[in-house]
Amino acid sequence: MRIPDTEPYVHVGLITSGAPLLSPRGEYEISRDADGAVMYRALNPRSFMRLENLCIGKGFHWESVVPADLEGDFRVSRSAGGDWQTVCTLPLERYITSVTASEMNPRAPIEFLKAHAVMSRSWVLGKILSCHPHGDEGKESTHDMVIDWEDTGDHDGFDVCSDDHCQRFQGIPQTAAARVEEAVRETRGIFLLDGNGNPADARFSKCCGGRTELFSTCWQERDLPYLTSHEDPWCDLSGLGTGELKEFLASTFKNYDKEAASSGEWEISVPKADIARRLKATYGVDCGVLTGMELEERGPSGRIKTLLLRGTGGEVRIGKELAIRRLLSADCLRSSLFDIEGRGDSWLLRGRGWGHGVGLCQTGAAMMARAGKGFREILGFYFPGANIEKIYR
Repeated sequence: MRIPDTEPYVHVGLITSGAPLLSPRGEYEISRDADGAVMYRALNPRSFMRLENLCIGKGFHWESVVPADLEGDFRVSRSAGGDWQTVCTLPLERYITSVTASEMNPRAPIEFLKAHAVMSRSWVLGKILSCHPHGDEGKESTHDMVIDWEDTGDHDGFDVCSDDHCQRFQGIPQTAAARVEEAVRETRGIFLLDGNGNPADARFSKCCGGRTELFSTCWQERDLPYLTSHEDPWCDLSGLGTGELKEFLASTFKNYDKEAASSGEWEISVPKADIARRLKATYGVDCGVLTGMELEERGPSGRIKTLLLRGTGGEVRIGKELAIRRLLSADCLRSSLFDIEGRGDSWLLRGRGWGHGVGLCQTGAAMMARAGKGFREILGFYFPGANIEKIYR
């Protein structure tokens, strides 16, 4: 594997609701390749594509379909089974501009946007070079245990997809675009590298809840030296006044993410019958009427790695972090960092944080930048031991 010394291209698989609804804006050359796929090649830098039905937050409670203006060239194909595949190809730095503006509000503190650009750039280069040695998903199932996880493994026909499974890619930023352009331009070619000189597997989530988590709690049974579990005082927003908090959330997060945090705390009531129904529908496990739920194994942040469910028909252990969140709520729990209180036919879950908690906490990183910390200090805090280097101009 060789780190490129020039800017590479990224192939992004676009997740759409049904057949892609594309409208070229500007000049495009349209043709078909040898496989019959429709090709759109932009003829000048001002051309872009309007996609009317980009699906965002697929499988989460903020799932929706939105229009998006996208730069690059496009390839649209359909499999024999009728599935559509739309791939956007564009230079890495233009991809990072879109990702930075899609993941966070472009009005967020500039040093935080720079940190996010470096982190996202590092992660996607690892995907392009296929240097993160893990698969797309894993599932182990017996009569009394289900271990299920999804990771961002190699895609078929493109490097990364457009949604949260990889990194959000929702098009050209429409507001505060100059600030995102500045953050990407001033960090151009800068990457987080591991001890072997490879792009770091730089993970991030919305709010760690006070302590970052280990890789192995959420995915494969291995850990990376720069993805440690450590206390994070920066994601505690309780010290902000009402007006300060409102402004911080409004300027840092996208509209559908602002719930991420007043304090990172949340609670939800989950009916036992609904959990039993999803358990049977998803994994074919029937424990009868559920009578008990035990938080069997936690990671160092307190996130649950293995959950034990007991019922009149038996018991089953469920893992890992995301499988637990999806099992306990049809809209996916914000995190698996919670405690349980019995409430008759339901369980009341009181939790903290939003997301897996591994790597950079977007809430904490934005607060660090708000306090005057630079992007290098932010990345050093969340990825200790990783090197920050410029590898192309």
